[in-house]
Amino acid sequence: LEALIARLPDLALIAGGLSIAIDIAAERDWAAIAVYGLREDDHGHAQIVYYGPPERLVQRLVKFRDALNPVGVGMARGTYASLKEELKVAGFKRPEDRPPAKVVEGENRYPPQRGDLMVLGGVDMAAACGQVIDAVKQGTLRYVPSEPLTTAVGVARTRKVGDVVVWSRGADKAVDITGLVTVTEARHVFYARADVAKADDYDPVADIL
Repeated sequence: LEALIARLPDLALIAGGLSIAIDIAAERDWAAIAVYGLREDDHGHAQIVYYGPPERLVQRLVKFRDALNPVGVGMARGTYASLKEELKVAGFKRPEDRPPAKVVEGENRYPPQRGDLMVLGGVDMAAACGQVIDAVKQGTLRYVPSEPLTTAVGVARTRKVGDVVVWSRGADKAVDITGLVTVTEARHVFYARADVAKADDYDPVADIL
């Protein structure tokens, strides 16, 4: 972890647990990994930690998972489907991949654990998009500037699906918003897995400072 903080010092701005998300561009020429957590002032902290070719993406994800012990690892269904076997070999699981826990009526029979996958369907992606737009309007989101994210924010457009909006990849294949999509997913996973963060006091960043 010390080496990771040295290479990505802005990670030290996160004051507690964090989430990770990955995304692969539709043409599969680019991929991104992003993290999300909270700063000491309770503002959200979003950061792209990898942007490049999708080769060895799962191996890169393993390194971040092992170093940061995230509350959850998110990705859209299409990304999950394309990486499912690699993720399985690398030890990634969804909560429902484990035997159901013995719980009282009304409790979650598949409680998530740190590092578990969260596969976002269409409803999740729409919610995530709306939530990150709200956070920007409310001024509660901070991000570490990087070319992939800054460019994506500048060109990103939404499209309406029913009563909600989602990010639109658009017809221009030269426009890549993978960085923005991963930040959007990571933020959603962080709050969706908030109970996992509260289950213990583990703070992978603060423990080395």
